Amino acid sequence: MVGDDRLTYAEVDERANRLAHHLIDLGVVPDDLVGIHVGRGLDLVVAAVAVHKAGGAYVPLDPTYPADRLEHMIADSGTRVVLTTTADLARLPRPDGSDLTVVVLDRDAERIAARPGTRPGTAVEPHHLAYCIYTSGSTGLPKGVLV
Repeated sequence: MVGDDRLTYAEVDERANRLAHHLIDLGVVPDDLVGIHVGRGLDLVVAAVAVHKAGGAYVPLDPTYPADRLEHMIADSGTRVVLTTTADLARLPRPDGSDLTVVVLDRDAERIAARPGTRPGTAVEPHHLAYCIYTSGSTGLPKGVLV
């Protein structure tokens, strides 16, 4: 629960399934890094679960981070798909030369809701990546750690 917003586990599961199908249709496969540029709340939870269900690994991109840090994280990780919301979209940098696909969760909600609510048949194994977290880095540049 975040504020007055609530979802049951079944609702999180169904929304994550729909978003996972959408991500798969965008070409996300196991070990692909998917950026999550969403403030804390239910969208963040659903997005993280959906990335895993699609087989991808998520890269948390906190919208409160400085733009140059986010730009470096996106470029360095090779992220091709980023999930965000209309409220966070203006703070999402677009690295030069990147071919980012941006999914705006609230704006694309109708298209996502049309996807199947069933679990996708992605073959995810224990050796696949779960997430990529960036540390501050001793050189001043954030360094990604793949988990």
